[in-house]
Amino acid sequence: MEFFVGLDVSLDETHLCVIDEGGRIVKEGCCPREPRAIAKAIRHKGHKIEHVGLETGGLSQWLFEGLTREGFSVSVMEARHVRAAFAAMRVKTDRNDARGIAQLVHLGWFKRVHVKSLDAQETRALLTARAFLVKRLLRQRTRCAQPCAISA
Repeated sequence: MEFFVGLDVSLDETHLCVIDEGGRIVKEGCCPREPRAIAKAIRHKGHKIEHVGLETGGLSQWLFEGLTREGFSVSVMEARHVRAAFAAMRVKTDRNDARGIAQLVHLGWFKRVHVKSLDAQETRALLTARAFLVKRLLRQRTRCAQPCAISA
């Protein structure tokens, strides 16, 4: 039997929902937002977790990398598409969001977002910092190159 997992990640904790291939809820709960804690929480009696899904957000790249390292197949979903899918939801809670994400993963009704590798993220951060420093130094040079008006 295959299982599908939906994660709703917030700054404090992660709500999770595990469903089986028939769409029935097998496990629900919340855990810390660390990849190892999430991996421990979603493993269900040794059964195979087919797919894990979560929305794009500030922690999604880090969680994607950590859960992939734990051996899961992970998809990061476009938040706008997930929000549109939940538009008819009457009560919007983290628990219900996790349920909805699990259903989307199970049915395959989501748009996957490309997650850059850690090397690519580090390179981008270095290039951004370098561009900032170059711009700052050039601005400072142009200020110093202009003649100062000194009154006597």
